[in-house]
Amino acid sequence: MTNTLDLTSLSIRLNHIALWCWGLMLTTLPFSTALALLFSAFGAVFSVLGLRPGPLLAVVRSPIALCALLLFGWLAFSSIWAVAPRAELIEGVWKYRKLIFVVLVATSLVVCRKNPGFLINFFLAGCAIVAFGSLSSRFGVMEYVLGPPASTGGWPIGGTAQKSWLYIGGPDNPTFGRNHITQGAFLVFASMFATGRSWSAFRVSTAQRYRGFLWALIAIFYLLPVFSIQGRSGYLLAFLGAGFWVVFSAVSLRGWKRLVPGTLVVLVLGVMVSTSPHFLKRSNEAVEDVVRYSQTGEQTSQGIRIRFWRAGLELATERPLLGYGAGGYAQAYSQLADEPQWLRVARSQPHSEYVILLVQGGLVALALFVILAVASTRSTWGGLISPDGPGLVGVAILFFAYSSFNSAVWDLAEGHFFPCLVGLAITTVRVTRSEAQPTTVSQNPR
Repeated sequence: MTNTLDLTSLSIRLNHIALWCWGLMLTTLPFSTALALLFSAFGAVFSVLGLRPGPLLAVVRSPIALCALLLFGWLAFSSIWAVAPRAELIEGVWKYRKLIFVVLVATSLVVCRKNPGFLINFFLAGCAIVAFGSLSSRFGVMEYVLGPPASTGGWPIGGTAQKSWLYIGGPDNPTFGRNHITQGAFLVFASMFATGRSWSAFRVSTAQRYRGFLWALIAIFYLLPVFSIQGRSGYLLAFLGAGFWVVFSAVSLRGWKRLVPGTLVVLVLGVMVSTSPHFLKRSNEAVEDVVRYSQTGEQTSQGIRIRFWRAGLELATERPLLGYGAGGYAQAYSQLADEPQWLRVARSQPHSEYVILLVQGGLVALALFVILAVASTRSTWGGLISPDGPGLVGVAILFFAYSSFNSAVWDLAEGHFFPCLVGLAITTVRVTRSEAQPTTVSQNPR
């Protein structure tokens, strides 16, 4: 029996357009907020217009999609008892629209039978632009192109003096369109995808080794800017990613071959660390911040982050099941008399998706997100045999680890990466299986 794909169907065409919009969102996501929002809006509209009952029901039956929809529904329902002001309440619910995007992305992938590489290629292209721009700034090329940097130390492009369309950081912290935390995370994810393709190429046959070497070099290219900027999240993710490949190769390979990936990882990271202008300084600062905060309570950078987490757990004990409602963390934190006044009026967030969900939606929201994270990671294992399977597994693990010390769904950039990653996790097994069957292309509309 063959699978028939009707390329003339209006639904197929609309979903193809939607996938291209989601892909362009991923391309612009690493460096442009405005374009990412524009393409995500188009992607959502065309995905809705192209919805088909069969694929939609198949996606919704997935535990991952079901958890995403239940979590959004619960957070929207929490508006009934939310303590946040109306504007922050609406913003809180709106931020979690990415949970609905999960279903839309997955449905379009199922309808069009696209493998993970289709969307991953867009993301890799966007990260390549960021990596090239960041390295150009670090090594002085950008100054020849754009002239001397502004008083801020970088190059604001377009917009106004207060808010530019694109900001390129100076050589001391060469960011490109995003802050160093988000840029570091995205580039590590891109490096993981590239390493996964290198792994798959080496595992397929000896004829693919040249491709494996090429993808390995591309992975290093993505990783270089991570150690050029000041983002400690990127450093941590790079080491966690390295640990993943060491363990993965030890389990997957036999004999002396299992030692090769680990050796290469140590050599690459050793060179990265030794040539980084910020790694040792920023890492030592983080350790010192934690020590000073634990000993004296000083409001250091990392101490503030820990303070937010502890305050979140304290708030959760007051309303463990229901929480304070969508957008409620800032309002609930502002009422803690023991916290510094300047932090309470800043309307800050806890920089942890798990903490913010626990405070806003209680144990119900936290449980749904944890189930979603575990189910997504397990699903990627099901598609491990695909060329992008190993990389997708690694990125899924890193993303949900990253969510513990950053608001990975609440924040705009990481939050828009989330539905594409989880959408791939939902569909990776289904698409991998369908590729194993012959497909007949029909030119006649039904």
